[in-house]
Amino acid sequence: AARRRGAAEVPPSRAQALLSTATELEARLGREVRAAGAGSGRKNLWQATGVLRGETEVEVARREQREQLAAVQSARQILQAGAMQSTIRTPLDEPLGLRGTLLERVAPLMHVASAAALGFVYGAGRGYLRGYWQDVTPSVCRELSSAVGRRTAVGAALLVVAFEMLPRAKAEALKALGREEV
Repeated sequence: AARRRGAAEVPPSRAQALLSTATELEARLGREVRAAGAGSGRKNLWQATGVLRGETEVEVARREQREQLAAVQSARQILQAGAMQSTIRTPLDEPLGLRGTLLERVAPLMHVASAAALGFVYGAGRGYLRGYWQDVTPSVCRELSSAVGRRTAVGAALLVVAFEMLPRAKAEALKALGREEV
């Protein structure tokens, strides 16, 4: 439950249980599809072009079983890929606490950078307008906008860093107290 933004990481034992269940289900559905046979082909031109489906209940059941088998196979492949991906780590992952996809790793940096950029734009505009309203020279307005923009950018970046670090700090505090996250 230490993952942020609701992305749940499946524990290894749970992933193995899901994978074995998917394997068993795939084998059972494969046997049922093979036992059901190939089914009848299209009967006329309307059915061949898709205008009229003309399927019997048995053919509908066969088609649904084939679709279920395809869904289970794709889910099993996703589970296997996730199990393989969770075992691949780079040397910097553990010391820096970086886990997940590249987007999950870079997202906090993007949040901080965008907050700093927006903070700078807001602060610079606000500083320039305050100088303009106080009837100072344009060079003073530019200096004022630069100083206020930098200060606002740093403040916005620090605020976002604090919010990005809160889940990790909460998890560490709960671990130190010996409690579980609710």
